[in-house]
Amino acid sequence: MIKDLELPDLGEGIDGAEISEIPVSVGDEITKDQTILILESDKASMEIPSDFTGTLKEILVSTGDEVSTGQLLMKIDSSDESSDQEKKEDETNKTVDSSESKSEVEDSNLGNTAPIQAPKLDLNLSSDGIFASPGVRRLARELQINLSHINGTGEKNRITKDDLNNYILRQMASSSALQCQPLLFRKISLNGEK
Repeated sequence: MIKDLELPDLGEGIDGAEISEIPVSVGDEITKDQTILILESDKASMEIPSDFTGTLKEILVSTGDEVSTGQLLMKIDSSDESSDQEKKEDETNKTVDSSESKSEVEDSNLGNTAPIQAPKLDLNLSSDGIFASPGVRRLARELQINLSHINGTGEKNRITKDDLNNYILRQMASSSALQCQPLLFRKISLNGEK
């Protein structure tokens, strides 16, 4: 069954945001709560998770688009999910062998499960390991500046707006220094004197 994936409510006072990254592609197997979009607003970056498990059939938005709450983003085929649920139900309905008691089954199941670890959240939502606020990233993108060339002076080497401005000033100074070389003048007399 094809399910529509819409942009959820982003919170009070946030009606929409710009798509900064789409980390999935058509044909990918998507799990529930897997990040499918990364959005940037003026104040924050957000990861948008999938509401469904299934195969991604269609992406209806692209990087740089402005999206708003309730907008259709993607279509996911969740027919694989229903067949997986049926298999799980079949397995739970099987009878336990008469030689094993119920407690033995529970003990063996406990030994086979691995501990579940919560995923580490990347609060900067940076795929390239550069720490910068969404505003700094947007300005750098508009000015076509690669943030990897800038050394951050903020907390944990975060690139601040001042770092970006200083980088721009240094680039302007170095390019103007190359263009402005001193000119040599020679005194020329109009009366034939040297």
